[in-house]
Amino acid sequence: MRDDLTGFYNTRYLYQTLQGQLDMHRTRPLSVIFMDIDNFKYVVDTYGHLNGSRTLAELADVVRSVLPEGCYGVSYGGDEFVIVLAGYDHNKGMQVAERIRRAVEKTSFLSTMDLSIHITVSCGVATFPEDAQTLTDLLAAADHALFEVKKQGKNAVGSFH
Repeated sequence: MRDDLTGFYNTRYLYQTLQGQLDMHRTRPLSVIFMDIDNFKYVVDTYGHLNGSRTLAELADVVRSVLPEGCYGVSYGGDEFVIVLAGYDHNKGMQVAERIRRAVEKTSFLSTMDLSIHITVSCGVATFPEDAQTLTDLLAAADHALFEVKKQGKNAVGSFH
C-alpha cells in the first residue's frame, strides 16, 4: 500500500479507498491535487538516477511537512503525485496546492550530497462533487488542470474551474 521511495501511498491504495470515501460522503467536498515536478528529466540527466530518486524522497518529505492533518500523498508514477484533501473545498484545495508549490520552490534539494538544486512543481486541482462525481473523472479533471498549467509555463497552480 506504500511506495518504498517516498513513503506515500501507492496507486492501488488510491483506487481501492478513494471511491469508497466519495460514496460515503456524498455531500462532503474532497479536492485532489495532481502534481508533477517541472523539468525532472533535467535533474536525472544532470545528477543521475540515484540523485533523481533522492530528490523524489526529499520532495515527499517537503510535501508531508505542509500537508494538513488527515490528508495524504500518493506516488502516482515517476515524478507525478496525487494529493488527497478530504473535506477540502475548491478554495481550500487551491490554498494547500499553493502552499506545497511555495515550499518546494524555496527548498534546496540534495544538500546531504553536497549539492544544492532547486526544483519547481506544477499542480492541477479538482474538487468533488462540483468537478466530477467519480474518482476516475476527478483525477482526469485534476490532470487536465495540470496539463493547462504546464502549457502556460509551469511552477504554478491551476484548477478545473
